Parts: sequence; C-alpha cells; structure tokens
Amino acid sequence: MNTTQTATTKRGNPASAFLEASMASFSRTAFFVKSANEWRGLSRRKSVEGAAKAFARANMVAVIHRADDSAVGFFFDVANNRVAKVTYSNVEWSA
Repeated sequence: MNTTQTATTKRGNPASAFLEASMASFSRTAFFVKSANEWRGLSRRKSVEGAAKAFARANMVAVIHRADDSAVGFFFDVANNRVAKVTYSNVEWSA
C-alpha cells in the first residue's frame, strides 16, 4: 500500500500535535534534511516528493528544505503503513 496522507492541524487529530511540535525548529545538517535539488539527485525516475517519501519509508522521516526557507516534512506511520505530509511555512533553521 503506497498512500500519502496530508496531516491536518484541526483539533481532534492525534497526529497533528506531534507533527506541529516535532519540527518547529530543526537543523539543516541533519541527515534527513535535504534541498529540493539534493532530493532530485537521489532518484532520477522519481519526483522530489517521491524520493523524499521513499526515504521516509526507510528512515521514518524526510524533510525537503525549499528555497524560500519553508519545509515539507514526510513522516512514516508504521501502524498504518502510510506517509504523512506536513508543510511548514515558518521554520526556525539552525546550523
């Protein structure tokens, strides 16, 4: 099963509290944080998001660092065998 679910930030969604708090601030040098060009280079046949999703399935998390300093996070949910996608517009980046 290869599905992607976009996490919402509505109350009552148990994943939303984790997803909002887990990546409010993170390091650019972490192994799972790569720019769009770096993700594109990992897999010639997949899109940037496709490469990040595949990485998240193997490593639990992947983050695309966009040029405008926003981020897209992918989190693998083992219990439901899904990859959740979260978009962050105000991210605190640390070196």
